[in-house]
Amino acid sequence: MSLDLFNHENIDKHEEDCDCEDCQHEHEEKYDADGVDNKEHLLDMFEQADILYENIKDNTDGAFSILKNLENKEDEDILDVIRINCNEVLEVEKQTKEIYENIKKIELSLKQNCEKVSDGKISLIEEYFEALQNCEKVSYASFEKLLKRLS
Repeated sequence: MSLDLFNHENIDKHEEDCDCEDCQHEHEEKYDADGVDNKEHLLDMFEQADILYENIKDNTDGAFSILKNLENKEDEDILDVIRINCNEVLEVEKQTKEIYENIKKIELSLKQNCEKVSDGKISLIEEYFEALQNCEKVSYASFEKLLKRLS
């Protein structure tokens, strides 16, 4: 099974119930909607990948903003603990960057080539996406751990 992800086909035949004389209305695009391996599912994953990666970057930015705000206000021992937590959050972002870039490369390749998506490519996209979801959870947990230390 393969999927034509970005090459939309128009429905060419006229609806039976339509009573317009010259068929002047616009035809709808034909979409495949037969389960989780359809193109909308993949497009949703690409869009969701952007959101997940932005969340990870936001966690990193937030962690380092906290560190910056506390630099001259806390003693060095507390700052060392906060730096360690910030580095954990940053490390997750660094590891995630390659996963995210791989997802974007696949997306770009599919859009540029309007190619059919094989089952193997779908599985690869899903694996990258699951890894990105896990990274976002780890990033969030690390950021939350930092926040709890400040409470």
